[in-house]
Amino acid sequence: MARIQYTRYQFQRPNLITKQDYDDIKKSIQTDPNYNPFPKTPGFFNKFKLELKIGSIGIGISVLMIWLRSVTTWAGFEIIEIIGVFGLFICISSAIFSGIPTSLSYLRYMEDHSDYYSTLKNIIKKSNDYNDFKQKMEKYLIGRYGLSKDTLILRN
Repeated sequence: MARIQYTRYQFQRPNLITKQDYDDIKKSIQTDPNYNPFPKTPGFFNKFKLELKIGSIGIGISVLMIWLRSVTTWAGFEIIEIIGVFGLFICISSAIFSGIPTSLSYLRYMEDHSDYYSTLKNIIKKSNDYNDFKQKMEKYLIGRYGLSKDTLILRN
């Protein structure tokens, strides 16, 4: 049986920031509210630029090959049409069975990444001190990830 493979992206939340990091970020945010010390994910189109180009070119060439056969009567173009149909089938199958699951997985990763770091920044802004920050992060992590207090480990 054939197996369809695709890349699965999953956000792994990092360890909690240290007190020193908290103090530095809090101070920077108070100075500049637009300050963002956290990493950004590559945008969807930047991440899949090569795959999108290859797919577009492949589909374009396949459609051109099929079209050439329809506008000519030369018998030699029958093989071109067969190759075009086969290429189109491969491109569309790859998009459906590999490209779509990979894309959806990456979009979910981007959403989780953005949610975590924007919440982290907001909690830093709203917290009074590091202990208050840890309590608010604990509440967020339990609510967001469904963790129990027993399984939640706030390192640092």
